[in-house]
Amino acid sequence: MFAPFAHARLLANLEATTGAPPTALLSHAGQLFVATAAGSLFVFTASAAAAELAKSFGSLRGTTQPIDGLCLLTEPRALAVLAAGNVSLHDPAQLTLLSSCQKWTRAQASALSPHAAVLRPAGSQLVPQPPGPPQHAAPPVLLSILAVPCRRRLVLFLWRDGQWLEPKEIALPHQVRSLVFPPRSASSSATPPATTPPSPSPSPPTAASRSATPSPTPSPRRSPASSPAPTPPRPCPSPRRKPPGSPAWHSRPPASPSSASPEQPSSPATPSSPPARPPTSSSASGNTSPPSSPSTENSPAPTPSSTPEPRRSPLASSTPPRPPSPSSDRPTCSRSSNPARPPPRSSSTPCPPSPTSKPSRSPPPPTRSHLTRHP
Repeated sequence: MFAPFAHARLLANLEATTGAPPTALLSHAGQLFVATAAGSLFVFTASAAAAELAKSFGSLRGTTQPIDGLCLLTEPRALAVLAAGNVSLHDPAQLTLLSSCQKWTRAQASALSPHAAVLRPAGSQLVPQPPGPPQHAAPPVLLSILAVPCRRRLVLFLWRDGQWLEPKEIALPHQVRSLVFPPRSASSSATPPATTPPSPSPSPPTAASRSATPSPTPSPRRSPASSPAPTPPRPCPSPRRKPPGSPAWHSRPPASPSSASPEQPSSPATPSSPPARPPTSSSASGNTSPPSSPSTENSPAPTPSSTPEPRRSPLASSTPPRPPSPSSDRPTCSRSSNPARPPPRSSSTPCPPSPTSKPSRSPPPPTRSHLTRHP
């Protein structure tokens, strides 16, 4: 049965050896780099018998701040150490300081992401070289990249064939959480792209195909004279308005029979004498009444007119006129308190006398002297 941890070697009492808990690990070329929280670095050699301590470096950066990350750059042959938000490069054999990148990291670095790629020059650019023997005369180029995210910035440290290039900085809209370089697929780069054969151009049509192909029948074109003229838009009818002085619609009298029937032609208007009226009960009982005037008897019957009759006030029809009081010389009349606008007159109230006309006086009552007899 396969056991993945059968050949593992145990580092017993690691914390007792280092004196602080480990914070970063790196394995390279049979060596194990162990960084601690106290800022020290220990190098162990892994052999078949056991792991032995080869080198130890206390206070690698001169401080006791913890080391957060370790990575090894192949082409510049340097060990990158991340501590206190800054990146420093050391010699992997003697762990001497080569350079410090504090000028670009500004104590904001959070991770280390190394990457190396073999490129070939194509004009003024570098493109990835496919695996296998080189197919071009130009020598390949080894490009080493160390990407360091610093909050909302990404700092790229570049080396071309082991030569230091000016770092590049990329501004980002958000803080970097993780960073991964995608692997380059060997199959896509080794296999040349498939080319599709050109499609044959269509041959020109022959005379037989032209005769067999039915020609489209053109649609008849209409002359502008035969096309119907567009009808103008119909104006919106204006609302009916009642002429001034006309009666209300609900009080309009019905039409007369002569005007309602259109079959009977209208004859010229000739005055016709109405039939004689029968004697009324008042004449039979002997009551004398003034004879009616001939104009009233000979006038035709009244026809309903369009003008409504004026309304009579109920006070005038129900209340009889009051006779003037005999005790007073002048007739009484109720006047309004406002002299500028007199009250409306009714048929029952007598008109007050004019100031210019003389008031009518009743004869004085008989006195006692008139009743006595003189001898």
